[in-house]
Amino acid sequence: MGIYSVTALASGFVGSPPVTGVEVSLDGLTSGVDFALDALESDGSTPESLAILGDVRSQKSGKGGSSKILWTTNHPADSEVEFTCCGVFTNSELVTDHSMSFRGQKGVTYTYSVTSTDADGISVTEGTFTHQN
Repeated sequence: MGIYSVTALASGFVGSPPVTGVEVSLDGLTSGVDFALDALESDGSTPESLAILGDVRSQKSGKGGSSKILWTTNHPADSEVEFTCCGVFTNSELVTDHSMSFRGQKGVTYTYSVTSTDADGISVTEGTFTHQN
């Protein structure tokens, strides 16, 4: 009887989320706790979280209000750009070099943020940024 702290360890794995300090209350019955373990990298290090690397940037790409939003992630992930004026635009292809093209009204300043989500469902968002078209 009582509350016990449980730590799960396995060679070559790391807790995800950390499983130390899980409390289990036993009422004289056998109780189970569900948790996940992620494999360590081949060099024994903990896997890196998804991150946007460097600067998110926009650039004009031609005449007539065409532009691109560009960014890089450290793992393959999808691409999403959300404009405060105009909605959300997505590309489900998993890449590390993200480039999404847009056509807007010439001379208008657009405000946007970018989000990438990897195959494990981990998301990272950066912004608010502006682009002068």
